Amino acid sequence: MIRIAADELGNTPTVCRSYYVHPAIMGIIESKSLPNKMYEDAGMMQSGLTASEKEAMKHI
Repeated sequence: MIRIAADELGNTPTVCRSYYVHPAIMGIIESKSLPNKMYEDAGMMQSGLTASEKEAMKHI
């Protein structure tokens, strides 16, 4: 996700991670301790997310 955001912003992943994402959020993502309640919700497919957003949610 960081690489995709960095590409969209025209930055490197390191710059994107350092300046746009709070370190606590990166720690939670890297430890895989972020709850994924939205994806577990049966109504997620009706949430209006794009296909790429749905795919990204699988990895949170």
